[in-house]
Amino acid sequence: MGIALVERIDNYDQRFGGIGRLYGQVTLQRLRQAHICVIGIGGVGSWAVEALARSG
Repeated sequence: MGIALVERIDNYDQRFGGIGRLYGQVTLQRLRQAHICVIGIGGVGSWAVEALARSG
């Protein structure tokens, strides 16, 4: 494993570790692998997009 990959993993764990502690590591892994498409970024969509972006 290269240094860049290790730093990327550490950065991910640092940024989203709280979600893993709250929802569990299995859910965090599912979120990490998910692909999401939001259509319409109006009043509700903008909040949804921000929440999804903050969730990883």
